[in-house]
Amino acid sequence: MYNGVKKCFFFFFRCFTRHSFFLTRCKVTHSTRDWLILRCFANLAQMAFGDTLFRLESLDSTNNYAATLLRSADVAQGTVVLSQFQEAGRGQRGKVWQASPGSALLMSVVLFPNALAADRQFALSQVVSISLVEFLKTRFALKASVKWPNDLLCNDAKLAGVLIENSLRGTWVEHSIVGIGMNLNEHPEGTALKSTSLSAEVGQRFVPEDVCKALLPVLERNYQLLLYNDSLRETRYRECLWGTDRWLKYRAGEDELQARVAGVDARGQLVLEFPNGNTRSFAMQDVQLMGELL
Repeated sequence: MYNGVKKCFFFFFRCFTRHSFFLTRCKVTHSTRDWLILRCFANLAQMAFGDTLFRLESLDSTNNYAATLLRSADVAQGTVVLSQFQEAGRGQRGKVWQASPGSALLMSVVLFPNALAADRQFALSQVVSISLVEFLKTRFALKASVKWPNDLLCNDAKLAGVLIENSLRGTWVEHSIVGIGMNLNEHPEGTALKSTSLSAEVGQRFVPEDVCKALLPVLERNYQLLLYNDSLRETRYRECLWGTDRWLKYRAGEDELQARVAGVDARGQLVLEFPNGNTRSFAMQDVQLMGELL
């Protein structure tokens, strides 16, 4: 039934948009245009985030499992992979996410953004970060902040991390796998960045699936509200950023810099402000936080 309705809508919408202003201005190819139209109609019938949920005891990583699903099956928008344990959880810069079974939230969400250009893919990272900060504030009265590009801090200690892997089709994002790891009942010791757990901050133990199901509606609402609302998303993300209120030490190549966070530019690069008032943007691989100024 759904396939028939989809094909019908696709036919009429394709005729209607054959000379549409948007697609003409974007100069997309016919094949890309048809794919974008089909993607939009497929999402009209999308299920709520988490309606399809894969529960696993152990795997290498939830992102890898989600990627395998995408290669082998027709995956719905908002499909979630949730595991009690990861053997090879990953973070940015090749870092490893480690946690004992049942002690952390280890999840991935499959998304199919509608007409999200590749050069705007950082918008999705902003949406996820905003959602995590909002979730912790409204659910547990915790003040969290985003340490660019993907760490979530609570009281200057790492509570969660995000790893988003996007697949591109030409100049558009075809699908995204949003990986989220959050320390729930324990946190690693001896890490370069001080860490904490939700249990340590709130004083109770948590079941990963319960936290997952509570987080998903917040993520879904912000995904729908903010992904294409640049002004509101940028404002809310700026309010979440860590390091805007203090001078910190950074290393860029051979240079040691004194700076504070001024924001993030449209490409997702970190914008640092220096004591003389000048600013400069840095890609993730070009700058490293060294610590607080003494």
